[in-house]
Amino acid sequence: MIYKLRNDREPIRIAYLGAFQTIWAKHTLNPFEKLKTFKEGKANIEESVAQSPSDTEIRFIRLSVQLNAPKFLGYSNNIEEDKKIIRYSGSDIKSETLQKMIKECLKSKE
Repeated sequence: MIYKLRNDREPIRIAYLGAFQTIWAKHTLNPFEKLKTFKEGKANIEESVAQSPSDTEIRFIRLSVQLNAPKFLGYSNNIEEDKKIIRYSGSDIKSETLQKMIKECLKSKE
């Protein structure tokens, strides 16, 4: 897979790479490649959460992916945990755009 940034281990970059991979999986024609790409993205997101568990933006990335992932993939077990962390520490986000996205996501998925 050409979408690897293994030389850059910054958690937020890993999370965004993972989100990209999970989205890219939708556009892959081969079903096996589709699942492989999704799993790589999921692994990158989980790695970033493990490296930086209190980062609100990373939690939001994971929440967004889990809310939009097909149910049969079974990637939805952290939704409530991430919502709770985002609600508690969401005011720490400096970007107004990201704050707006978080509010809209939490409001629309309740």
